[in-house]
Amino acid sequence: MVGATGSIGRAVARAVCDRGDRATLVARASARLVALAAELGPRATPFALDLSDEAAPARLAEAAPDATDLVFALGSFPRTPLETVGRADFAAAVTEHCALFVECTRALAPAIARAGGGVVGFGDDGVERPYPNHLAYLAAKGALTAAARVLSLELGAGEKAPADRAGPVRVGLVAIGVVTDPELDDPARRAALARRSRLGRTGTPEEVAHVALAMLDATWVTGEVWHVGR
Repeated sequence: MVGATGSIGRAVARAVCDRGDRATLVARASARLVALAAELGPRATPFALDLSDEAAPARLAEAAPDATDLVFALGSFPRTPLETVGRADFAAAVTEHCALFVECTRALAPAIARAGGGVVGFGDDGVERPYPNHLAYLAAKGALTAAARVLSLELGAGEKAPADRAGPVRVGLVAIGVVTDPELDDPARRAALARRSRLGRTGTPEEVAHVALAMLDATWVTGEVWHVGR
């Protein structure tokens, strides 16, 4: 579980442990990691890792040699309107939301292939239904969407797959729509977000986690983007 201390990461980790599976919790903030692991109990193992270090994906593979799946929930939500966005904003966003996803998937793919597992990342419904002031972020999520689909081919079992691969790795995205961080204490903002949803309410991290686990369990699904919260 990469990005375990964010709101969605915490919800996924809790759901994984609640159903009796084990979770390796990966994030930079070691104190928050330890607290989360203590809350979740013996099925959760904290692993503090700064993915900005180029050696981090290899360290992740060493720490989780028997990984069965990868859920990647890392990523910030920077405000980058057209008037102020620069090259550095795009570089940082693409690295955080796309490149690190690819690197972690590549590092864990051999173990996941042996287990017959899958990889789930989190896109954004704004790639198809854009909103303003988050140009670099949404561009990076668009890159992530393309990368996940390419990875589903690269790691699949089609005619061009390496003969010595242990098995295919399923790769997919959950494209999040209107989900409010439970720590956001702003009723006006919550109401504005709710008006964008067809259901008239914001979603919860727990509802997103449910879909992520459903995608992992869907053994004949790969290269797909499932939209939630429209």
